[in-house]
Amino acid sequence: MTTKRIGLLAGAEPQLTAALIERLSGSADLEVEPVALEALYDGMIRRYDAILDRTSGRVSSYRRYLRALALDGCAVVNDPFSPAQDDAFFALSVARHLGLAVPRAVLLPQQQYPEDLPEGTLAHLPFPMPWQSYLDYVGTPAALRPVRPGTGEGEAVHDLQGLWDAYERVGREGAILLRPPTSVRRVTCVCVAEHVAVLAPGELAAVPALTQAAQALRQALGLDLCATTFAVGPQGDVVLEAADPTPRLDPAELGEERFGDFVLRIADLLVRRARGAGGLLRDRYPFGDALRASR
Repeated sequence: MTTKRIGLLAGAEPQLTAALIERLSGSADLEVEPVALEALYDGMIRRYDAILDRTSGRVSSYRRYLRALALDGCAVVNDPFSPAQDDAFFALSVARHLGLAVPRAVLLPQQQYPEDLPEGTLAHLPFPMPWQSYLDYVGTPAALRPVRPGTGEGEAVHDLQGLWDAYERVGREGAILLRPPTSVRRVTCVCVAEHVAVLAPGELAAVPALTQAAQALRQALGLDLCATTFAVGPQGDVVLEAADPTPRLDPAELGEERFGDFVLRIADLLVRRARGAGGLLRDRYPFGDALRASR
């Protein structure tokens, strides 16, 4: 019996890590542990069959490690090559192309740049930026969010000065200016592979439409675990945040029963991926085709 090793990259979530280790440690053919990222080199021995990644969105070097491990055959949840991992605007754009309603949104360039950029590198950006036209397009009150997923509501923007101030604080890597609908309920659909859990206050009508939309986004972006938040109101459902790849899984917020259900489903997903269900991530991309052709 071949032992499968599962790694957990979730240092900021000790309760999730502990719960998954407890759940997975009972199988004789499984080993589970927090991921130890060592120096990588050509021909390295693959240490993990599957990894749960909850952290690389905050530490860019982790993402580089995970891509190398995925190329070597490790199943990483979520796919470290997916653009949705670090680009919330792209995920919103995919939602729009799928026919889902999304707010008007403007993608703003990053606020900080390396000091050693060659002269002329930023000549493609307008100067001064037409800030007022962005506000006119979106409307107020608006919100400014970092372009990285999982940043929540963002900062409120009511006027031009407010936009400048918020951009100074949150626009380091880029930002999204949008106008979220007001006076509506927020509903979040968390997808763990084919399962969807709906997090909403009280009973909610038309849940199937939301779960189907969330699953369509998950599949389109090639993710295993993600959450989509909708604004639900009389004018229809609007996607506020599309396919956040690291939704909060806090037992204090979810309750012990619902948190336990997520642990069971994530554990099952990791076992399936470690045992080869779903194929290799690299095979989704042209370099995977090239690797197969070279053998």
